[in-house]
Amino acid sequence: MATTRGISRATKAKHAELEERIRQMRREEDSIKDKIYKLEASITAAPVFMAGSRLRNRNLIAAEEEDEYTGRPFNRTRWQAQRLSRARSRQAMTALLLVATFVGFVYWFYLQLRNNGVL
Repeated sequence: MATTRGISRATKAKHAELEERIRQMRREEDSIKDKIYKLEASITAAPVFMAGSRLRNRNLIAAEEEDEYTGRPFNRTRWQAQRLSRARSRQAMTALLLVATFVGFVYWFYLQLRNNGVL
């Protein structure tokens, strides 16, 4: 015959005690994680705070304005300079062709209007 006995009071008390201990360990774990997070944040922010304190402790004087650089604006190689020159020439020729085409179109349109008696 099987007995259908429930959980005893001692077992219930032991479970409650263990659950309370688990909750307490989780609270300790959370507090330790918070402390670790704060320490990591302070370690990360330390260089910024040190730089700020160094700047506050120094007597800063504004730098004098530098003279304008009169040398070459860029250090290009000869090949780069040639390519740049070719690109500028090609751009200028394209612009000239477009302007000539436009002037030709305007002249043709004028002739058409004149031949048809509009002008």
